[in-house]
Amino acid sequence: MTDRFLAPDATNPRYITTVDAVLAAALTTPPAGSSIAPASSQLLLYTLDGISEVLEWNNEGAAADEFACIWLAFTRWLRTTGAPVSDNVPFALDRPIDALPLMSSSAHQEASVVDILNTGQMQLLSKSSVRHVNSPSVLIWSTAFGLLPVKDYQTVTKLSSHTCALTHGDSRTVLSAMCVALLVRSMASATSDASVEFAVRELRDWLANYSNADFAAQATSVLALVDQALVARNEPLTVEHLRQKFEDARTASQMLAAALYLLLHVERTIAETSTPEDIFNEFLSDVSEIDAALTGNDQQLLYHLVAILLAAAYPTPMTAISNVSEQAHEAIDLLSANWRKQLGIA
Repeated sequence: MTDRFLAPDATNPRYITTVDAVLAAALTTPPAGSSIAPASSQLLLYTLDGISEVLEWNNEGAAADEFACIWLAFTRWLRTTGAPVSDNVPFALDRPIDALPLMSSSAHQEASVVDILNTGQMQLLSKSSVRHVNSPSVLIWSTAFGLLPVKDYQTVTKLSSHTCALTHGDSRTVLSAMCVALLVRSMASATSDASVEFAVRELRDWLANYSNADFAAQATSVLALVDQALVARNEPLTVEHLRQKFEDARTASQMLAAALYLLLHVERTIAETSTPEDIFNEFLSDVSEIDAALTGNDQQLLYHLVAILLAAAYPTPMTAISNVSEQAHEAIDLLSANWRKQLGIA
């Protein structure tokens, strides 16, 4: 493909619908989950807020360090949600997101994320003390970068990879974070409801031609998982089948592939109905049960990842079935309004 991962058109009304749908999907309450906002979804909002702060500085004629803004946003999340905070954590000025009731507590805070933020040291892609961390939570907040309407998709891969390294240093996990951001970008750039399979094949082509020597082996490994998802999309949707292909989806690359398999599976049935909302409702209910059975925990990371990607591809029907609290709506309205303002489309 020559024109790979085209930029979303921020002037298209569908784009803002997609932004809101993605945020709603991240904050929707799953059938088998807690009504308290999960930490990974909160960090998605803080990631978007960090990017928004960069745009604010740029719009005022000043340069800003993207990764410093996002890292400081993460430290503000640490303080806001009541997590343990060490004296090493630098001070950061409050922003409106910090006062949201939704951020006063969080479910499923990941110990490794809390610990690395508490060191007060910003981790770098080239120099990381968390190269062992490969959990899938980072996939959730990495989706934010796919919403950036920047011309070059390499900006998306750079931002998502370096941000991933702030908390997750495993190289395959870093590549998986890039992949999920590119998937959202591919879907968000569509002018009508997007094809999941098109986005997955666009990602596959990118992985197959990946030339960065630092991640060449990881690209081959993740490509194999993506191919498994493509091959298996017509096979029965069962926990046993998922486990056979992607084990317990406890790593980022495994969860990425499991999510793609689930999305490709449901897309087969969408063309056969005029009411995709009904299919999505039933499907996501099944995914919630599959998530708990496959991973053996109640974090619902797979559920939220699938919901976010589905929202990027089908924003209008996903908005119609979103199950978000009043506090979540308040957060979405705040983040979306500022995002539009900084992009000049308010």
